Amino acid sequence: SDLDQLNRTNVDGSRAVLQAARSAGVPRLVLVSTEQVVLGDRPLVDADEAWPYPARWPGPYAQTKAEAERLVLAASTPELATVAVRPRLVWGRGDPTLLPALVDAARAGKLRWVDGGDHLTSTTHVRNAVEGVLAAAERGRGGEAYFLTDGEPVPFREFATVLLATQGVAAPTDAVSGRVARAVARGTGALWRVLPLPGRPPVDLATVRVVGETCTLRDDRARWELGYEGKVRREEGLAELRAEAADAGPGVRG
Repeated sequence: SDLDQLNRTNVDGSRAVLQAARSAGVPRLVLVSTEQVVLGDRPLVDADEAWPYPARWPGPYAQTKAEAERLVLAASTPELATVAVRPRLVWGRGDPTLLPALVDAARAGKLRWVDGGDHLTSTTHVRNAVEGVLAAAERGRGGEAYFLTDGEPVPFREFATVLLATQGVAAPTDAVSGRVARAVARGTGALWRVLPLPGRPPVDLATVRVVGETCTLRDDRARWELGYEGKVRREEGLAELRAEAADAGPGVRG
């Protein structure tokens, strides 16, 4: 199952890295986590690191990342300081996940804006995420987690539309209510669990939650304690994506 596989990767894998770090005498260890570790029943609005882990998560990815983060942070000692960073919606050149998924959904006519898509979201350019990892490795306090973002949040639809435009793909205009999207995702997930259907469900609740509701994070702690700046601005990252697509040529962009 997805939960078993993610447990092996995220939880057992983190435990193995911890043991290896101790054995090698490594002084500091940084876990790349996610904002989803604190995503419970309510949306993350203006959330900082004081938000507690919830009683339940929207899916197995969030659950296993939270278990891994708790395991790693609880293991911090003076000999091995463990730190977690939590980037949100990582994007930029070389992205194998977010942008390809948006492009495929748009081209297949399956992309819908949940509640119109005007909810605010935090984002993290990949080079800003790397900046935060390196800063955490140097200055992060053992046993602590840090949110990383590009700064001010942006409406999700606006951001996804300009991301798609860098690939020459037009954004859809169709919308779906959040209530309907969540109900469909719950029902589809239940169907796949009960029936021996092949592949993965076409939509899952975790994805609907992650892209279909407000998610605004405060990265003050990273800026104060780590000296994190988030040097790459969105327009710079978007310009790089446009240039990359232009270099690839129309055949690749489709």
